Amino acid sequence: MAANSFFSASSIGLKDYSLLTIANANLLMVHGSPLQRHVFSVPQFEGRFFGTMNLSEPQAGSSISDISTRAVPDGPDHEQDPLGPRYRLNGRKMCISGGDHGMGKT
Repeated sequence: MAANSFFSASSIGLKDYSLLTIANANLLMVHGSPLQRHVFSVPQFEGRFFGTMNLSEPQAGSSISDISTRAVPDGPDHEQDPLGPRYRLNGRKMCISGGDHGMGKT
């Protein structure tokens, strides 16, 4: 909380990145497998990875039935990946927050 107050004072946008990351990492800690927690959450807690937020498709507006994004299995062994099932996503998003910036370490 103390660090977030510094982020808020410096830049609301910067604070948003930290909130998205906290939410993303905590979601994985509650619902992810032990390997997913280690591979994805730990780097977020370390500040090397950041969480993102994807908003709905522009043509859909508030109509859920107009969403055209689809997830299809990524190959015949898509469920065998140790990090969880793999899918190919097709569609269009109108906003991705926290998806492209240079703050994370590589």
